[in-house]
Amino acid sequence: MYPSTITSLLLSSGVLFLGLTTAFPVAMEKECQPRIICVDSINACGIRYGGCYDVCDRAAKPVAPACPSTTKPARPTPSVNTCNHTNPSIC
Repeated sequence: MYPSTITSLLLSSGVLFLGLTTAFPVAMEKECQPRIICVDSINACGIRYGGCYDVCDRAAKPVAPACPSTTKPARPTPSVNTCNHTNPSIC
């Protein structure tokens, strides 16, 4: 290789390295930036829940309420024959 080519490659590599160190700073922020987010949701049983919380405090995030363990069976509606026709076979 020619000396000018080697110098050119070294300069290019140095510029690339400096660009990467600028793009990815060594010291990253470890603190969370406080932000409020609000959530409205419905759990699997159809119960609404939600609220607003700070994204830095994961414990404050709304949790879906548990579904009721017991459900009441639907009461059957009594059938009442209300046919007032003179011919009962039509009813």
